[in-house]
Amino acid sequence: MVPERVLALDKDLTPIVSMVVKWSQYRISLDGSAAIANGIYLQMEREFGGQEAFDAVKQAIFNDQMGIFDLLGVKEDVGA
Repeated sequence: MVPERVLALDKDLTPIVSMVVKWSQYRISLDGSAAIANGIYLQMEREFGGQEAFDAVKQAIFNDQMGIFDLLGVKEDVGA
């Protein structure tokens, strides 16, 4: 997913790729963690029009979180 011209800048490149995807009112940034082994950095944003009720905003953000976690295969550890 890294363009060949970028890879050619340095033959010793460690392939770490981040991704930013933006829609009209929504954005996600995903990157490997530089501090935690096998960790990820995830940032999500959503814009609202300003008229939405707090509970509607809260539910939309929760749904976004659950959707991206499902996409990434992140599961909650509820213990056994």
